[in-house]
Amino acid sequence: MDTLTASVGKVLLVDDEEDIAKIFAGQIAKNGFEVSLAGSGDEALRLLRDHDFDLVLSDIAMPGMSGLKLLSRSHALGMTLPFVFITGYGNSETIIEAVRLGAVDFLCKPCSKDELISVVQRAYAISRRQRAINDLIQQLAEGGAPRTGEFVDDLRRQIAMLRVMGSEDIKTRRSAG
Repeated sequence: MDTLTASVGKVLLVDDEEDIAKIFAGQIAKNGFEVSLAGSGDEALRLLRDHDFDLVLSDIAMPGMSGLKLLSRSHALGMTLPFVFITGYGNSETIIEAVRLGAVDFLCKPCSKDELISVVQRAYAISRRQRAINDLIQQLAEGGAPRTGEFVDDLRRQIAMLRVMGSEDIKTRRSAG
């Protein structure tokens, strides 16, 4: 596993094309993220089991385990981190399948540095919100939420923010398309 370090969030980048993966990893790391590289779906699954990541940026078409299969397997293992797919062979059926499986976004190769960073930042924001919600739920389950009303209000704010982020994403995609 190659790792480029910074310190905002942890990204697992999965691509069988090493040169492209290193270019993307460098751009993401320059924006404050720690990036780990995996050259296959199998390697990525091992890393996901052994390390804590905030999001996955994965190619779809790879030898062996595809990015879609990686997403399915990670869900089967109880992992809920955001997946973003990047592909040079994007067709509407593949993109629909990726979204159906739970992908939060996608990019088509080639993409600009700004597009890449924007998508990674949005996925990271979703990850942070999911973690905040999970933390609040854990506190409630452990009886650690002293004021249930405040807890529920905070949970509602977190969920509303996720909805707003998702609807803004859809509006942006429609206006760009």
